Formats: sequence, structure tokens, C-alpha cells
Amino acid sequence: MPRFALVALIAFVSGGAFSTAFAAGEQVSVQDSIRSGLTTSPMLDSTPAGVRVTWINWDSGFRNTGLQIGDRVVAVDGKPIVKPPTLPELQRMLPKLVGQYAEYQGWAERGARDGTAVTLTVHRRSPTGTGHVTVPIKGKVLAERGYRNAENREVYGPGGPQRMYQNDGFDTAWSSWYEFERGYARFCERVLDDGFSSGRITSRTMLAELMESKPRIDFLLKRYPGPFSKAAAEDFALTLAVLSGTKYTVTPRELEYRQIGEKRAQQIAAEAKTARAAFMKAHAAELIEPFPAIDPIRDDRSKVAGKLIALPAISNRDWVMEADRCYMTSGQQGQGWYFIACDQPAMKRLMGARHRYQKVVTPTLAESYSIVGRIVPEPKMLVLRGRPTTGLRVELAAVTAGNDAMFVDLTQAKDGESLFAGEAALQRASEIAVPADASPRQVMEAFVEALKQGEEATWKGFFATWRAERWDDDGEVRYFPYSPRRSLESDFVRARRLVLGEVYGAKVVWVSEVRRVMTGKEFKGAPTIDEVDLEIDHIGLFDGEHRAFTSINVRRRWVLQRQNGGPWRITTEQAL
Repeated sequence: MPRFALVALIAFVSGGAFSTAFAAGEQVSVQDSIRSGLTTSPMLDSTPAGVRVTWINWDSGFRNTGLQIGDRVVAVDGKPIVKPPTLPELQRMLPKLVGQYAEYQGWAERGARDGTAVTLTVHRRSPTGTGHVTVPIKGKVLAERGYRNAENREVYGPGGPQRMYQNDGFDTAWSSWYEFERGYARFCERVLDDGFSSGRITSRTMLAELMESKPRIDFLLKRYPGPFSKAAAEDFALTLAVLSGTKYTVTPRELEYRQIGEKRAQQIAAEAKTARAAFMKAHAAELIEPFPAIDPIRDDRSKVAGKLIALPAISNRDWVMEADRCYMTSGQQGQGWYFIACDQPAMKRLMGARHRYQKVVTPTLAESYSIVGRIVPEPKMLVLRGRPTTGLRVELAAVTAGNDAMFVDLTQAKDGESLFAGEAALQRASEIAVPADASPRQVMEAFVEALKQGEEATWKGFFATWRAERWDDDGEVRYFPYSPRRSLESDFVRARRLVLGEVYGAKVVWVSEVRRVMTGKEFKGAPTIDEVDLEIDHIGLFDGEHRAFTSINVRRRWVLQRQNGGPWRITTEQAL
């Protein structure tokens, strides 16, 4: 007979509890308080109202019943959970709800006893990827139990390890490992309680952290077989599946977009080389050797003023600040110095060209600038390496940026912009067509495709120019008829860097039901606004496999809205 087999040797009632001894001298004390063994979070302002299951204890009567962490309990034994109309009523009801700290009072009012069967009606996401389903879960509530071994020390269940003062060779006691705030149970709860969807975790980092507990789990199963070790192993398997991410098959064709930037970069680099050579040839008569430079104080500056010089590559380490002004510097002691002010109009056009390059070619562009500039008569003094240094000021004429990746002739400008060589050839009409009645899923798929293809205007067009938010504290709607995104320029570059780097694809995995945020009756001329939640899997490459992952760089959950039945647009402020 296994050591945790229950043998009723003695039973007694004392202070509202009774104890039963086990074969190996272990005892279990059964308290009067009835509980579900669940931990929940109130969601009384949601539709339907309920409490979200955030954890299922190892000894819960709802273990292995089909209940899932993340389920929303909306009814108990057929009685719906409804938010009371007044605050005092809410304060009285809330602690008694299933999974709350005083739930035993609620069960007592229902007349529940140890082992009473209970049916929870739960609201969960449909496995089809659209909307929700309602599922009945049959379990039982149990009287609270405490377990002790032959030495009268607390243990985790029949045959389980000693809770405190025992570590079995590991670095901490079992209670420290399992139940502390940063312990194993709380770790699994953070992941399983919608952590992947909420973006509160970095899945691959936490996967490595989870694997640190595997030796403990293996030891439990071998040394302490029983309900506690079984439950701990089940939680490990569930958490491992979430953190590992869904496995995807990504075909070479689906990754062809990653070659677009490389091909464009090669094309623009060839254009840059040709354009720079042509520029240098056209201005050969004006070019002089930059070094050694003349002394800007003692020598005659008129001999070099107006001449062009081609300076060696300048990196971001060669930028200095003087008060609120920035300068690029080129030179060295004994050879002379040149200073290029960052606030000159040509610099703004250069940075504009650089930013456009990162959007339509590739987001990767080194901070390197090979400048062709024109010397101006007025000298400049800056503090370099702690000493005052004089040099000649230079105005930009042309620049090769990013280690010969891009060339810009800054003497040519139209509408405040100077195109980089080959830029005009990259301008083309969008090939992504989305009908006005496209579903939220189709809109999100087109959004991702526009990003892959580098179609900035199309990508930007999927964002809403309005914003409507319902505030849970008072139920009011805050509506902003014109609320454009201010960071779309930088977001596009960041999103392009992601899809050409750690993100190998993005798949829509779930779309909620449509809910109405504004009815059109809030004020004169108010629009109707509908809203949906949508989730996507970001796919990465790990150990040769394409799997879903999440991190601080990506967002899994998105919100889309439409006005007056028009096209769906994204209201979430995130790059990808």
C-alpha cells in the first residue's frame, strides 16, 4: 500500500475540525470553511459580468474538470453573476464570489458542504478563433484541509513533501520554491492568466526561467508521487506549452519579403556609387585636399573659402554639443579641423532622406557620413577632448551615408526635400487592395502585408484618425473625432526593423464579437462606433523552429473600430 493511502485509524472533532490519520502516521485536518480552490479576478463591468479564473489550486475540486485559467465564471449553478446597482451592495457581494477571499461565506449561504457538486458556467474564447463560447463545468467544493506528517510537520497533501524546513538537496525549502510571491505557483499563474496575450511577459526569457524548475518537478514525481506532485507537473506542462509558443510552418515563399530590403539596398548602393562619382567629376575643379587644413586664425581663409572638400567618414562618436547646438567634427591635432553645424537646412534634408531610406529600403543604416562640403569664411571654436579647438566651418553639399549605402546631392532640393540617389525609382503605387467592407481579420492581415512589402502609405492608412474609449469607472465614453497618431513615422521604421529581424510573420489567431461603443445618441451628430478585440501571434525562429513568441517589442492584442458602419481601422498605438 502506498504511503499516502488513507486508512481511517482515528477521527475526532475539535474546534470545528476533525483529523484523520494516514498509514504512515500522516494526518489530515478538515476545517469547516468550504472553498472552490480557485483564485479569481472580478470582471463585473464586462459583458457578461463574471470573475476570471486566475489560478486553480493543486487541491481544488475543479482540477481536471475542464476548467481553464482565463475562463470567466458568469454563473454558479445556473445563477448569473450580476453587478449590484449600489456600492454598498457590491462591497457586500464581491468578497463572497467564487474564488474571492471570503467565498466560504457565500458557500455557507448556499448550504454547501464538503464535496457538494457545483456547476460553473464559464465564458471562454472559441477554439474557432472568432468570438466566445459558453461551457458548463461540473466540479465540487471542498472543506479546507491541512496535512501533517508523522513528525507533525506540514506537508503538501497525502505523501507530499514537507512544506517548510526541508529542501531535499535543493537551494530552498519547498514552500519558498512553490508558494512565495516569486515562487513556482505564482510564476505559472502569471503566464497562464492571460500573460501571453496581455504582453506582460517575455516568453523566451521566461521559458528559460521555467526550465530551472524542471529538476524539482522530476524529483517530486519520483520521490513524492501523489496529488501535489501530479498537479505541479500538470501546471509545468501547461506553462511550458504557452511559453514555447504555437509551432508554425513558414514557407520560403512567405519569407520572400525579407529579401526585398536586401535587393533594394543593393540597388540603392549601386546608385549611390554612380551618383557620387558623377558629383565628384562635375565639381572636380572646386575640390581641394582637406588635410592638412590651414590655420583658421593665422592663415588666409580667403584662399579656401568657397572650395569643396571630401572628408573621411564621420561616425556618431565625432558629434559634439555646444550649449544647445550640435556639430559634426572631422580632423586631428596637427592636421586641422572642420566643423559641420547640425542645424543647417541641408542637414535637415539629409536626415529626411535617411529616414525615408529606412522606411522604403531597409531600417538598418549605419551612423556613418562621408561628407562633401563647402568651406565658409567664418571659423569656429569648440571644446574637443577638454581643450579649445579652432576649425573651419563647412556647409553640406553632398553626403554618402551608411558606409556607402546611400548618396544625397544636397545642392538639389524640391519642396524642402533632397532625394537620395535611386529614390524616385522606388516610388510605386500600392499593390495591396482592401475592400471597404473587409473584416477586422482581413484588415489586420493587410496591415501586416503592407508592412512586409514596405508600403508605408498603405500601412498608415489602416490606423483610425479618431478615438472612442469607454471608461469602466463611470461608463462614460470619451470621443475624440480627430486623434491622429503622432508617432507613425518612427513606428513604421521600428515595425520594419522587427519584420526584417526577430519577427518572421504575424498570424491573426482570434477576433472578438463586435460590441457597440457609441450608439449615435450621445450628442447631436454623434457617430455610431463599433469595436472588436483582435489577437495575433508573432512568429520567431528558435532552435530551427518557427514559433509564436511575445516580448516588450511586439503587441499581441489589438483594438479595431469602425464609424457608422464604415471600414474597420486600428486604434491601438503600437508599431507591430
